[in-house]
Amino acid sequence: MSSVWPRWSPGSWCSAWAGGGAPPPRPPPRAAAPPPPRAVGYGLLSGVAIAGYTLWDQHAVGPLAISPLLLNWVDDAGRVLLLAPVAHRRRAEVRKLWHECRLLLCGAATIMPLPYLLFLFSLRLAPVSVVSPIREASVLLVVLASGTLLAEGHRRARLLAAAAVVLGLSLLATGF
Repeated sequence: MSSVWPRWSPGSWCSAWAGGGAPPPRPPPRAAAPPPPRAVGYGLLSGVAIAGYTLWDQHAVGPLAISPLLLNWVDDAGRVLLLAPVAHRRRAEVRKLWHECRLLLCGAATIMPLPYLLFLFSLRLAPVSVVSPIREASVLLVVLASGTLLAEGHRRARLLAAAAVVLGLSLLATGF
């Protein structure tokens, strides 16, 4: 976790997200240094992983005819199995979060699967070359949030990467 997170209690995040209180304090601005080559490598590796599971999703709901609901359920069950040991080790923190943010957590648990389910159902209707880039447009929101809410550095590099996403989406939309 980032060094910023310990300064923000779960309760301050819950109240800020639920609109019931003041937002958490912003971290002090950091001097922007160029990203280390290792970070760029991790970014490229993430891109390859995203491409791989996107093609798997298309194959699963397409030729294999697996229901998007079933695929999402199995995916969630896998996450539960992977994260259960961590939650068990940190059960006091989980219990505190549950007591402070129960309504917010239930709302998030209800809403979170919807974008992925819409993506899976759209893969049945359109080619992956059209659906996937539109899904990745969420990167633009992450760039804005990371710069605004978390005051993360490298804003120029992030905005340039976001511009590349917009350019790619534009080229796909125009048929290039």
